[in-house]
Amino acid sequence: MAVLIAGISSAFMYAAVEDWNPGLLVTGAAFVGHGKFVAFAVLSGLTGFGITVIARSTLVGVIVTIAQIAVTMTQALAGAAPALDALLPVSAARNLLLDPGINRLTAGPGHALLVLIAWAGITTAAAGITLGRRDAR
Repeated sequence: MAVLIAGISSAFMYAAVEDWNPGLLVTGAAFVGHGKFVAFAVLSGLTGFGITVIARSTLVGVIVTIAQIAVTMTQALAGAAPALDALLPVSAARNLLLDPGINRLTAGPGHALLVLIAWAGITTAAAGITLGRRDAR
């Protein structure tokens, strides 16, 4: 689904820029940007899935996801504890997708990608263990 959204985004962008810079979408930076978006979408989806399965409740998964978004968007931790903020998945997504030269971020893109991978890996593994234990009974 993330690749489809990136493709649709590229099609609309091409329609907007074809008259003045048709090669814009085939630059290395464009491909890196789409790759970052796809990585963010897949890893965030796995994290949300893991939380939902661990909690055995879609509502809890949605509430946890909204709480993470709220903490990141309010910048509650970014000012007080930037190192802690950089460990949250939505903050990591922000750090991955935005340009550090223009935006004040709490970590670099490499750190952000590792945080997203860790969240997805840990929550998905915990969900697998939780399902295994529930099914064993």
